Amino acid sequence: MTDASLPAGRFTQGEFRVGHVFSRAWSVFSQNFLTFILVTGIASLPSLLMPQPTPGVPPVNPFQNLGMVVFVMLLMIVLGTLSQAIVLYGHFR
Repeated sequence: MTDASLPAGRFTQGEFRVGHVFSRAWSVFSQNFLTFILVTGIASLPSLLMPQPTPGVPPVNPFQNLGMVVFVMLLMIVLGTLSQAIVLYGHFR
């Protein structure tokens, strides 16, 4: 059997500290706060287009707005993925 382990210091540049990771993440978030909030806010806007049931009125046909629901769900998936990509790009920029 062969031992294929690597030396401990080969890929590390220093000690890993969770506090440093949180500090850096907070720094990036606070520097780009407005951009990140706007991008995620725009991505969540299609949920406002989703048809809502009227309180007190029983639904007659549950598939009445099926086309609108499918469209809104696809739009939410696309915009959600795009907003995640923008936020990730903003972090590594």
